[in-house]
Amino acid sequence: MKIKNLLFVAALALCGSASAASYYVVPGNTSTGNDGSSWDRAITIWDIYENEAVAKKVEANSKYKNGDIFYFAGGTYYPTLEPGGGANRIYRGYIFVGGCDPTKGAYTEIPTYPSATPTIFSGDLNGDGVASPGDAKNLVYMRLGSKFTTDEDRYTIADEALKPLTFYGFDFGYTYNETEFPGSESADNLAQWGCVEASQGWVELNNCAIHDTYADKGSGFFVYGSLFNARDCQFYNNMARQTGAALRVNINTSSRYSKGTVERCAFYNNTLTDLYGGAIALTAGELYIVNSTISGNYAYAEGAGVVSNGDNDGTRKLHIINSTISGNYCTADPEELYKTDSETGEIKNPGSWTGSELRLSANPNCEIWNSIIVGREDDGTVARAPFVFKDAPKEGSVFSLNLGYSIIGTMLPLLDYEWTWTDTYCYQNEANTWAEVFGDAELNDNGGNTMTVIPSIDYFTKLSDDGIYWPPYVGDAITMQMNLAEQPLFATTGYAVPDLTVDQTGTKRCEDAEGDYGPGAYDIFVEHAGNDVLLGDANEDGNIDVSDITTIASYILSNTPSPFNMKNADVDGDGQITVSDITGTASIILN
Repeated sequence: MKIKNLLFVAALALCGSASAASYYVVPGNTSTGNDGSSWDRAITIWDIYENEAVAKKVEANSKYKNGDIFYFAGGTYYPTLEPGGGANRIYRGYIFVGGCDPTKGAYTEIPTYPSATPTIFSGDLNGDGVASPGDAKNLVYMRLGSKFTTDEDRYTIADEALKPLTFYGFDFGYTYNETEFPGSESADNLAQWGCVEASQGWVELNNCAIHDTYADKGSGFFVYGSLFNARDCQFYNNMARQTGAALRVNINTSSRYSKGTVERCAFYNNTLTDLYGGAIALTAGELYIVNSTISGNYAYAEGAGVVSNGDNDGTRKLHIINSTISGNYCTADPEELYKTDSETGEIKNPGSWTGSELRLSANPNCEIWNSIIVGREDDGTVARAPFVFKDAPKEGSVFSLNLGYSIIGTMLPLLDYEWTWTDTYCYQNEANTWAEVFGDAELNDNGGNTMTVIPSIDYFTKLSDDGIYWPPYVGDAITMQMNLAEQPLFATTGYAVPDLTVDQTGTKRCEDAEGDYGPGAYDIFVEHAGNDVLLGDANEDGNIDVSDITTIASYILSNTPSPFNMKNADVDGDGQITVSDITGTASIILN
């Protein structure tokens, strides 16, 4: 991975209030009774669980308060010790900071990620290194469970008791839930579902990874009637039977309305063995996918990338901005899937081929801005439909699909929908194959903290007849069409507005009115490498020298292998990381 956003990005200021208390946490399987005031007096996660079990929703009875900060030492934590069990319930909005090194003393800032001392929440109770029977089914269960006096209340966010449980720099993995998804989606039936669950609460993930999980539905991040946010996160190797292996968002009529964002994240190698939504499923609620890449995910039929389905009363909304949803796969044989009943003439599972990228059904409310949505299952000349439109619009329902400033593959819906082209910078035609738009690019580490796919500059050269490849949308189209800061979700105190001025790697998109913008998660018109080199000056002496390389090397040598870390560190191929490797790796990084 390039230097950018890895070693030398300034640490963020903690978002706790001035009165927030700080505590130190170390691995351990029992409570300690310590006060957590220092590493020597550190507590364990079980001290926090013990407090929550006693205090429950009553803030006055809780030793720890909303906004308190817990610094977690690197190491492996087991939030449950019971095979097939789930983590204990957390009621309050704490700030959990992972990746801390006790040898560095007291902490006042969030570490730079990835950390040399990663904090791991593991469900691998049987120690086999995969999600399997005998592992924990859940690692985080945040539930406030507040009730509403009227039906309208569930659509509001104004609730003084609701605060975000926030994670920085955690690795969550190896959970297994073999229970069939409950028929009744009540909060009680869905307790401790998914590796990380927000149930009638609020969970935020920053610089986290959720991987290697299994459940009937929603095995990774399960959101039920909650606020949620994921920034700079990786979701990979998650598996489910149906709908949303990596992220599932849902509500029912009695729970809080779900709203949230996925920002600068990567979803890859997530798999459904059946039906729709290999990576993300929005069944109910509102979801913003911003500056993110969804690629290399699998489903049996339709929407291996994202599915937006379920009954819609006008409140289910999907927003896709500055994102790349491409190269996802459906495993069904279309000839077997789309059969016509010989007696009724009804088509089983009508759709357009297998529409691997995005499935919209039950009157979707969807808008897509400055994004690339192109299928990979093609014959080299005609890309298969990236969208599937399912079901005819219901009487009195809301149906909306707005697209602007985007690259869209061939759209071949069997049903006759009408959608709005917001501008002349939408390119949708049969020539938009993966090879045409991305060339030889594959999902890879291209800077930042997540995986991206780089579009081909040759494709945009063909589109340009005036020397300007893409319009300056940041100050124009997007902002004019939807001012995010005024949206109810982001107007709420403490909920950050997605940054539309950067791409997925955190690199600033061009702000020159005459400049060029790249659609999708990765802005091809920005010189990423130049910025990476500038950020490589660890000692800030104006040069990239030996001391800088030494700092880089210390991270290479101490980090546990993960998708975030440096690639090909063993330069000389002798099976060891040596001085020659350090020099070679550093030179590769800095080029």
